Amino acid sequence: MSNNPPPTPDTNVAFFWVLLGVDQNIGFHKKKCTDLFNLIKHLYTPLF
Repeated sequence: MSNNPPPTPDTNVAFFWVLLGVDQNIGFHKKKCTDLFNLIKHLYTPLF
């Protein structure tokens, strides 16, 4: 576990909007980026 302090509400809100933007961006580009995304996922999944 990390020793970071718990996120503040402002941090949570900012993180939510970042995730929302990323999710919309992925959805918008999904057709052309699916192969690239799968490649990245394939390469990095073993790290987790």
